[in-house]
Amino acid sequence: FATYPEMGTYFEWISRQCRMGTYLSIHPVTGFLRGDVGYTDGANHNPQHLTACGAKEAMFRVAYEQYAVPESPLYGSRSVIFAHDEIIMESPETRASEAAKRLTFLMEEGFRKYHSGLPITAEAVMMRRWYKDAKPVFNKYGDLIPWEPKSYA
Repeated sequence: FATYPEMGTYFEWISRQCRMGTYLSIHPVTGFLRGDVGYTDGANHNPQHLTACGAKEAMFRVAYEQYAVPESPLYGSRSVIFAHDEIIMESPETRASEAAKRLTFLMEEGFRKYHSGLPITAEAVMMRRWYKDAKPVFNKYGDLIPWEPKSYA
């Protein structure tokens, strides 16, 4: 509350909405209706909804270029996993660095549509096999190259 003092007012408003049980939530930005809302989901809904909208917007933009924009570095790449705010994509390695740059741009752009006042950043990592601890690796020309584990142990 020291960092975001307005949250006290917000939580009081949620509490008032729930006095008679659950309520119908209408998102103030998108107009999205959500019924049977209680205290916890009511408190989380507004910010989480915008993040979900941003994620879906980003995924739509990426998929559109993968399938419908032949001049895009993403064309022919395929998204294989979409988890929360992360897109795992297969792309030919010969153009994966350019695809990663475009993916990052589209993800940031999609999220900014719903979070215009926040700093939005995305970071691409290239790997031949998924690793939780992978980090971006660049060659001397600034191109993203596959991250490799130090060992498989």
